[in-house]
Amino acid sequence: LGPGRVEVDGVELHVLLPEDARGAIRLGCYAHDVLLANTPPVELSARNVLSTRIASIVPAERAVLVEVERPRLRAILTAEASAALRLREGAEVVVVIKATALSFLGTT
Repeated sequence: LGPGRVEVDGVELHVLLPEDARGAIRLGCYAHDVLLANTPPVELSARNVLSTRIASIVPAERAVLVEVERPRLRAILTAEASAALRLREGAEVVVVIKATALSFLGTT
């Protein structure tokens, strides 16, 4: 879309890219770098703040793996954080990802 901007699942994301990156690319990020909130945060350094819905929640011992719809991402949270946010499948949620947390994995 332009310098440091890409489209994933119809959603614009800010990401650090090599200057020669062109066309279809692959990106990745760790689930522990994806934050969830019930309301959009204000005055935040993270460039990616997106509203989406929760597609699934999978308990994993003392953690919870949450997958969101668009863009297709996963976040891992403590069970306590999930309970505090009252997360449930189908609920609206705000995803926060720093541009530097998205890694360029090459072209497709």
